[in-house]
Amino acid sequence: MQIMDAIDDFIVYGQQVGWSAGTCSKYRWHLDKFRLWMLERGVSVVGELTRSVVRTWGAATRERWAPATVKGAVTAVRSFLRWLIDEGLLAEDLTSALKVPRVPERVQRTITADEVGRLLAACETPVERGLTLADATTSALRNAALVALLYDSLLRASELCGLIVDDIDLDAGRLVVRRGKGGKGRVAVFGPQTATMLRAWLAVRSAAPGVSAMFVAIGGNTPGSALTTRGLRIIVKNLGERAGVSGVSPHAFRRGGTAQLTLSQVPTRIVQILGGWSKITMVEIYTRWLTLQTEEVQGVYNGHSPVSVARAGNGDK
Repeated sequence: MQIMDAIDDFIVYGQQVGWSAGTCSKYRWHLDKFRLWMLERGVSVVGELTRSVVRTWGAATRERWAPATVKGAVTAVRSFLRWLIDEGLLAEDLTSALKVPRVPERVQRTITADEVGRLLAACETPVERGLTLADATTSALRNAALVALLYDSLLRASELCGLIVDDIDLDAGRLVVRRGKGGKGRVAVFGPQTATMLRAWLAVRSAAPGVSAMFVAIGGNTPGSALTTRGLRIIVKNLGERAGVSGVSPHAFRRGGTAQLTLSQVPTRIVQILGGWSKITMVEIYTRWLTLQTEEVQGVYNGHSPVSVARAGNGDK
């Protein structure tokens, strides 16, 4: 069987078992690179794959790509090779010829409560920038609502942009996420202050006919259309520049909200549920920026230091 045909079948298999469109696209990209590399070396048929040639490909990727890209490529090819074995298309298991590289840990931008406060304060002053004063005021209310919701509900950018008005229960402080990661739905929550900001936005929201999205564009070429993830990134970036908060991105709110819940001593299992993660270890990953150098950590510790607890138990104040 041609490697090209096998890759096509493998991607169809992934679609059938429920891989997201993003995963299928990523695997396709890496496997096409793998196929072309093999083709340049005269290997075009699945049966011609050997441990040696696969290992050589793995070594070559480390010379051309960054560790994170190599990890993605190796993961995709290992998955493909395992599938070939399961399908009876390959006689020998070649996955052990490839080792997944360790990716150096990098600090992820995590927004703080103080920075969110500054962003919300920036929303209080409408900025026209080509808009009428009325549209600028509407834009400010929308921006405050989406900043608050991102931080309070730990939403991903795609989840926020996929919200429709009927998904949100302002009285209960709940919303339904229909476009979660991997196509999974979930319920998220938000606090009363965020509910107030959402009500203010809904009071002025003006959507194009047939658009049910919670957040819509204001002005521009398609006013009233559903807000896109690109549009959301531009909004929070511009807000950051106005508020003096650098490196703002939608996902920084998800990390920041997770860290704030942890600092507020919400149980890890509850944080996991609120963030919609299938593994509790994701909470630890999202709070890696918390260190003993973080002032908030010191503050939490001061209220719960072992000696303070011991002395309080003996009646000391």
